[in-house]
Amino acid sequence: MRKLHIRQYEPDDYLKIEVTESEKQDREDLPVDYIATNHKTAGPSGTVTNDAGEIVACFGLTLFWSGTAEAWLICSQNVRNHIRLLHVCREALAFVRHRHDLKRIQAHVISDHDEAIRFVQHLGFKFEGRLRKYGPRGRDNDMYAWTEE
Repeated sequence: MRKLHIRQYEPDDYLKIEVTESEKQDREDLPVDYIATNHKTAGPSGTVTNDAGEIVACFGLTLFWSGTAEAWLICSQNVRNHIRLLHVCREALAFVRHRHDLKRIQAHVISDHDEAIRFVQHLGFKFEGRLRKYGPRGRDNDMYAWTEE
């Protein structure tokens, strides 16, 4: 059983992660170098690797104003154990919620990406609404949010 490790996110990690064909197509329409660097400077971020040093996921938060942030997560197409990744993300979110006194964390999820929807729901995010033709290539996205009770 391979363990997962968190290390400091670096922009090259975003460029090196092995994404799905659909995500590769999305990247064709995006300023990838800008996004990779922006993820590093917008707020706390990390890279998850396995024992073999392979990048499993990159994640982080973009801090907006006091108490509010937006989560982002890019998973490798080689993710083999979503349960362990879920635990890593849950722990990281708890840490940054406390450290930055966050009251709301929101996330956009592609509307027909069932696996990603289940993932954010398991993290405690609730559906808030649909953003029509929001994402790359005009795909609908759903807004999910975790809010402090």
